Amino acid sequence: MFKTGFSFTPFSWADAFYLKKMSLSAKYLYYLKDKKEAPIGQGEANLPQSFIGQGIDISLRWQIFYDLSAYINYGLFIPGDAYDSTEGNRNFIMCGANFSL
Repeated sequence: MFKTGFSFTPFSWADAFYLKKMSLSAKYLYYLKDKKEAPIGQGEANLPQSFIGQGIDISLRWQIFYDLSAYINYGLFIPGDAYDSTEGNRNFIMCGANFSL
């Protein structure tokens, strides 16, 4: 697996705490098999090719108050040659909030 990415705080210059504590990040991932004949997991990517696929992850993290934060994550997986040609892209979304007492 090869991975690159970045993260930044778009409002780091702001005086307001709730804006200053917002961050955005993005990652790009490139997946390869060690042995091209080997299947992955539960029989996925079972074609004898080494290129598994590519992934993109984007996330927003926001500490709204000292004790309240929220996040949203989006992931996209684009299957490579090791998958059947009928296999489509996979999208993942996860969001939530944390409250600390």
